[in-house]
Amino acid sequence: MKYTSKGFRARIGVIILIGLAEVAFSLAFVWFSKIIIDTAIGEREGDLLYYAILLVMLVILQILFRLLDIRLRRMTEVRMGNAIRYSVFSRLLYTRWQDLSMMHSGDMITRIIKDTDDVINVMVTALPLSIVATTQFAGALVILYILDPMLALILGVGMP
Repeated sequence: MKYTSKGFRARIGVIILIGLAEVAFSLAFVWFSKIIIDTAIGEREGDLLYYAILLVMLVILQILFRLLDIRLRRMTEVRMGNAIRYSVFSRLLYTRWQDLSMMHSGDMITRIIKDTDDVINVMVTALPLSIVATTQFAGALVILYILDPMLALILGVGMP
């Protein structure tokens, strides 16, 4: 992983940060939805229009960050794929072909492409998503605990 992510760590870090921002926006959306409901039923003092505008802004931010995430993720996948394939194929050019003559060249190229796609998928998609999902789960439990501690305990222990 250290070798394959070389030159792309900053991009992967930005993908993770964008995902964490998306989580923050989602959790803020839940929180402000609760505030709007409490304000609408009179349980809380406040300006309903202000919170409604804030909610709309959060939705817009979620959409923009999602688009940015998709664009950066796809660009990183393509660039990382090209870099890894270039490295593998340039090494393959200088190997001894007598050792490789037992394999069909089409099988070997297909295998290399599939393997590089799997490595790229782990680095650009699976790793950032696992960090973001863990953070989202923890954040949801914290908000749920603030709203109803017993329900948070039941769901936190029973659901995972």
